[in-house]
Amino acid sequence: MKNILMIFTFLIFTTIHVSYSQTKQEYQLSKLVQLSDIKEASMPNKINIFNAEEKISKNHSPLKVVSSTALLDSTNYWNLDNTQNWKIYLKFSYGYDSNNNKTYFLSQSWNGSSWDNYSQNLYTYDSNNNLISDLSQTWNGSNWNNTYQSLYTYDSNNNQTSVILQSWNGSSWDNYSQDIYTYDTNNNLTDHSSQNWNGSSWDYTTRYLCAYDSNKNLTYVLSQNWNGSSWDNASQDSLNYDSNNNIITKLYQSWNGSSWDNSLQVLYMYDSNNNNTSSASKMWGGSSWSNYWKNFYTYDSNNNLTSMKLTNWNGSSWYNGSQALYTYDSNNNFTTGTVQIWSGSSWNNYGKSLYTYNSNNNFTSFVSQNWNGSSWDNTDSCYNYYGEHLNTNIKDLYKSGINVSISPNPAQNQCIINCITENNVNVILKMYDESGKLLLFQTTKVSGTYYQNKIDLMAYVKGIYTINLQIGDNQISKLIVVE
Repeated sequence: MKNILMIFTFLIFTTIHVSYSQTKQEYQLSKLVQLSDIKEASMPNKINIFNAEEKISKNHSPLKVVSSTALLDSTNYWNLDNTQNWKIYLKFSYGYDSNNNKTYFLSQSWNGSSWDNYSQNLYTYDSNNNLISDLSQTWNGSNWNNTYQSLYTYDSNNNQTSVILQSWNGSSWDNYSQDIYTYDTNNNLTDHSSQNWNGSSWDYTTRYLCAYDSNKNLTYVLSQNWNGSSWDNASQDSLNYDSNNNIITKLYQSWNGSSWDNSLQVLYMYDSNNNNTSSASKMWGGSSWSNYWKNFYTYDSNNNLTSMKLTNWNGSSWYNGSQALYTYDSNNNFTTGTVQIWSGSSWNNYGKSLYTYNSNNNFTSFVSQNWNGSSWDNTDSCYNYYGEHLNTNIKDLYKSGINVSISPNPAQNQCIINCITENNVNVILKMYDESGKLLLFQTTKVSGTYYQNKIDLMAYVKGIYTINLQIGDNQISKLIVVE
């Protein structure tokens, strides 16, 4: 069951990660340090210290981030109700600055007739487009309340040197935790230290010391805990590479108080294209190594991952646990991921993920399905909307307090758009379908400060549509559900 959940969770998580977290900072701490995804919901986890197997894990990720002039405008989620109809329930909206840095993230829930605010994150950047602050707020029904913020610093090479997490006490910010990073002349992370705030000063908790070879490959990581006066060893990882800089062995050891005890080792194999084809682990039994688990990976001619099979050792032989099968379109975009479990004699379907893309190869939709024994049942889905020029204008309109309402929503025959504007401005309305096709274009000169427009929906099929309003120098996008 653990293997099943690992593969299925991997499919879901990879989708979310690629779709929602595309800021410059995420991989800025070199190949061993990955910044936490910009926090978009609740209290954040601390930054991942490193991912020593990043090269390997990238081979095993079917989703790829594609570059495009379009920016992610919003993401909408649906689930199935008791009548097996799709019902929208959650929306994420994004804003950007003129450098395409994400400046805000807004989370809203659908109450049956309109969107209710839930949480938002506001981001600021320095002149090098490095994230320097991340403010998280929650909605109390009428106002935004601060919850926490993260403050970042960088060196002259744009390496992140610190992050301070603070929580809001109702009137001011209280320190919570701090992470400090140092680097060598090659910009490799050498020391990551964590600290907690005791009310008056910072107390060390853990640290990681790293070493590298001449090719900047991570070869050693030492983990230590602070005992109040000095550092105690906790664990260490040792890595070896082949001539192509692929990891071939990784050894995990723990400190027993006086010496290092073996714990786990992993062995890796590759094909001629440097794709990882297998990874096998062994556990230390006190005097010798014994098999633990072994995974196999296959690829197509474009080096896209096509299968991942997880096996376990029963003491005398390997037995199948679960597998994932992947397909791609002609642009090498990941389109399906199917999870299967081994019954003892054959593979049985378990779960499936379906993905679609627009003409720019941007990931647009995701549908999750479960196997009922004879066919696939939909469970939940999401859809991503993109805009070509929704960066600074969204931010300006968002902060200006201009409110655009669409009612009813969902709608059947018609909907009415209302907005209080500046005096005597031009309003341009554009309506797009889910594929991004322009369906409606209207220009209106507002007389006074009130804009209203009635849209006839009789000609449109059921679905989700985007209405984009350019109000003077500002733009905003709203979704309309046609039932």
